[in-house]
Amino acid sequence: MSTEVSNEQPAALKAKAAAQGLTVQDLLKKLAHKAAESTGVADTHAGLWYLFGDPRLSMAAKASFETAANSRRKILLSVISLAEVIYYVREKPRSRVGLHDPDHVPEEAPVTAEIIEALIDVPRSDIPDMPDSIVAATAVYFGVPTISRDARIRVSKVQTVW
Repeated sequence: MSTEVSNEQPAALKAKAAAQGLTVQDLLKKLAHKAAESTGVADTHAGLWYLFGDPRLSMAAKASFETAANSRRKILLSVISLAEVIYYVREKPRSRVGLHDPDHVPEEAPVTAEIIEALIDVPRSDIPDMPDSIVAATAVYFGVPTISRDARIRVSKVQTVW
């Protein structure tokens, strides 16, 4: 991912940088760093199953999380997946997992204008579900595989681990 910035930066990028008290250049560097320390993007199920030690997580997916942990790298969870996690587990008090804990392998990945633009590389005919498309586009943007058991994602051109 390039950290070069043109003179005509998208308004959303400028607003996101301003909200974080950063210049656009610094925000792009921060995103580039996040990409460099990440080894994959987990979908909602893979993220939940990893966090709760669910046996439905495949051996390959579990190995991806363990490899990231052992190398002190991260697996990204799109904000859309975080919303789905809260939606699915809000009734379960035990489910409040500290995703901002630096010792946890999963880390939040924001949905940025650049990730939305990466949706162009994820054909709707391949992955018609919008949250899944955003997860896949996040992986495409960061140049890492998607960790997912979703059949539509796995047969798409998006690199997938399962």
